[in-house]
This record gives sequence, structure tokens and C-alpha cells, in this order.
Amino acid sequence: MTSMKDAQRAYDNRSPDDVLDPLDCPQVASWIDSYCDALLGQRDVKLGSVVIVSVADFAERIATSAIAYRESGLDEGNLGRLILSALDFEPSHAHGYAVGIFAGNNDHCRDIAKEMLEPFAKQILEQIIEENREDCSYD
Repeated sequence: MTSMKDAQRAYDNRSPDDVLDPLDCPQVASWIDSYCDALLGQRDVKLGSVVIVSVADFAERIATSAIAYRESGLDEGNLGRLILSALDFEPSHAHGYAVGIFAGNNDHCRDIAKEMLEPFAKQILEQIIEENREDCSYD
């Protein structure tokens, strides 16, 4: 709670020349990490009631990245094998091919999710501060 109060104080007391990078706020980084999991779990990410990153957009970015890997020659046929495994109901094989698409980089999809959420860091910080303000009101 103290770090949140410190973040609130820094936000409230900044001068017009001070530029607070919301990504430096641990609460924002934690929020982004948490909502990366939501995207990976195929759930849209909302800020308030507004969808800021949809699963459809996330899936499109992953597909675009997979195609880029395939075209670079790093894929080794894993994209096609993934599709064939999914159509043949072989989930155990599908997982291996999915990992192979990105040359074994298991965090590739998480990195994409993070890239898609980071542009909303300022709005995320503002929401966290507002929620904290509401939690601390004694009216």
C-alpha cells in the first residue's frame, strides 16, 4: 500500500516538465504481466469497460509472427505440422510444434502480449490510482 501511495504522490506532485514513465511503476508492470496471462488464456483485456486488446488482435499478431518465422526458414515446417496435429486431434504433438514455430522461444507469445499492452501503461496507471483512491475513501 505504501508503494501505491508513493506512486500516487509522485503522480500528483509532478511538474509539467517531469515525465513519469508508467512502465517504471511496479503496479503497472504487475498489471501488464497479469493481463498477458489473460491474453494467453484467450480472454480480451479491458480497461474499465473498454476492450484495449482483443484476443482476435492478439491471435492475428501471433499468426503474423509465425508466418514471419516460417518465411525466415526458422520454422522448419512446424506451422504446417501444428495445423495437421490440430486437425488430427493430436494435442500432445501440437504443443511441440507450436513451441517449434518460434524456434523454441516459449516466451514469444507472452512478449507479443506485453508489447500490445505496454502502450496503455499511462491509462493503466491512472486506473490503478483511481481504484486506490476509491479503496482509500472513507465517505
